[in-house]
Amino acid sequence: MEVSRDEALAILNRWIEEQALVKCSAQFPQLGVLIRGEIVLVDGDTVRVLSSDGAEASFVLQEGCRFVLGDSRDFPKSNQLGPTIMVTFPPDDENLFVFTEVQAEATT
Repeated sequence: MEVSRDEALAILNRWIEEQALVKCSAQFPQLGVLIRGEIVLVDGDTVRVLSSDGAEASFVLQEGCRFVLGDSRDFPKSNQLGPTIMVTFPPDDENLFVFTEVQAEATT
């Protein structure tokens, strides 16, 4: 479901408050990267992620990008993934950022 920029940023800011573990990836035709950690900053167009081993990545959400919200129903084989925000960039939506909350394994 497509959401507004403000709605997507509100979810990212909630993950900061909750100190949620997230998987963040950037996917481009020539490059793909993944970092797992906590979002430590959402400021203007920048989202910064810090992993437990000190690795850091910054994602720039330029004007005109689209935000799509998904949830665990989009990942039926994994019960450890929560809400997902996909960010695509014009003109062809070929470049993609994905932010996914990683939920703790359920204990029974």
